[in-house]
This record gives sequence, structure tokens and C-alpha cells, in this order.
Amino acid sequence: MARTRSFASALASADVALRTRLVTTDDLLSELGHLRGTRGVRMAEMVVERADARSESVGESLSRARMHELGLTIPELQHDFFDADGFVGRSDFWWKRLRILGEFDGKAKYRRDGYAGDVDPGEIVWNEKRREERLRPLVARVVRWGWADAWAADRFRVIMARAGIRAHG
Repeated sequence: MARTRSFASALASADVALRTRLVTTDDLLSELGHLRGTRGVRMAEMVVERADARSESVGESLSRARMHELGLTIPELQHDFFDADGFVGRSDFWWKRLRILGEFDGKAKYRRDGYAGDVDPGEIVWNEKRREERLRPLVARVVRWGWADAWAADRFRVIMARAGIRAHG
């Protein structure tokens, strides 16, 4: 797939395969060894180099792919935050040097038929607001984006730039 599909699609597939333990990084590296000299092998190498089992959703994988494509500083994934009262939450993305917390927000987690199960969507939103209130004193900034933002490179670049995340190098 990494040889014939978009970088974002291939990265999302590799992330899921690693997260669900369908394959290991060693499996992917071994497969790369068999592909030397074939069409698309460089793309496959880029995907294997960047695949990460910590990416918890396709949206997070797409976001990371976009960050790589735009040359943005790549954040730590799934960073745990604590305050005096204990565990506050886990961020999708954490730019430690910049103290910026990033969240990919898909609508599914706010719907009964999505991640929420039988939980009232209003309760989910309320809990997320309370979580963010506890996180804000621990970070310099919180930046959020969704599917439409991650798909549109120019839009994503603007969101990241406004948050203080720019291309490196």
C-alpha cells in the first residue's frame, strides 16, 4: 500500500497495523528489504520510518502525515499531563519545547453512535471542557483541528502557524 497510495493513507494503515499488533516494525522493515529497487519503495521507506503505534486514530495519522508533508516540527504523541490533583488527561500531540498541546477532534467522539456509546453528548462536551480547564495552566496553548482542516494543507498550515508551530529547518 505504501508504494501505491498517498502518504497519508499509507501512514494511517501502518499506524493501525502497528497499534493493533498485526505487524511489528521489524516486519515492516523486513518487507522493505524485499522491495529494494521497485517502484514506490522510497514512499514505503518514508512510511515505515514515520509509522507509530501510539497514533490512536486515522485522524491523528492524517494530521501527522500533513505535519511531515509541510515540514512542521513533529510532536510527541499521547503525552500524559498531571496536576496537583493527579492525572488530568492525555493529549494527541505535545510540542514540548513550545509547550503547545494539540488535539485532533473528530465529531464521532461527541455522538452517541460514535465513541460515546450511551453517554449523553452534552456530558461528553462538558467533561472535555473541564479537562481543558485543568490542562490550560500546564501548557502555553491548546490548538484543535478536525478532518476538514487536516485534509486541506494550506488550512492546516495556517492553523499550525497561528498556534506558533512552523516549518523547521
